[in-house]
Amino acid sequence: MSDFDGLFAQDAGAALLDKVIRRLISDVQDCELAAERNTTLLRDMAAARLVCRTMRAAVTRQADVLYKIGENFMKKGLPTGDIVAVPYLRLSGTLGSAKARGRLGLMLMCGLGCAKDERAGIIQYSLAAEQGDQFALNCLAEIVRRLNMTEYY
Repeated sequence: MSDFDGLFAQDAGAALLDKVIRRLISDVQDCELAAERNTTLLRDMAAARLVCRTMRAAVTRQADVLYKIGENFMKKGLPTGDIVAVPYLRLSGTLGSAKARGRLGLMLMCGLGCAKDERAGIIQYSLAAEQGDQFALNCLAEIVRRLNMTEYY
C-alpha cells in the first residue's frame, strides 16, 4: 500500500465524517423548525418531552453510526486505519457512545492512531464505565490489579 492510498483513506474518512456531522446538524435543525411551527403544541409539557426524546434519539443514532465507522477503520488493518478511526471515536464518545469511549481509551493507553496518553485513556475508560460499558470496566479492573501488584513487589 502506497502513502497515496493512506492519504486517500484519510481524505475519504474526513469527507464521510463531514457528511455525518452535516446530517446531524440537519436533523437538529429539522427538529427546531418543527418546534417553531408547533409552538402551541410545545406549551404542553408532554409534547416538549417528546421533542426532546426525538432529538436525543437522533443524536444517539448518529453516535452509533460514527462508532461503527471508526470500528470498521480499525478492523481493516490499514496502516492509517487507527489514525482515521480516532476522530470518529472521539466524536461518537462526545455524542454519548460508551463503546466509543471505551475503545478510545484503549487507543490512548496504547498510542494507537494517536499520541500515547495514559491519563486521558483512564479518563475515557472511566466515562465509559459510568455508562455501563463492560469492556471499559474490565480495562479499569486490570489497571487497578496491576497497580496493586506493583505495590507488593
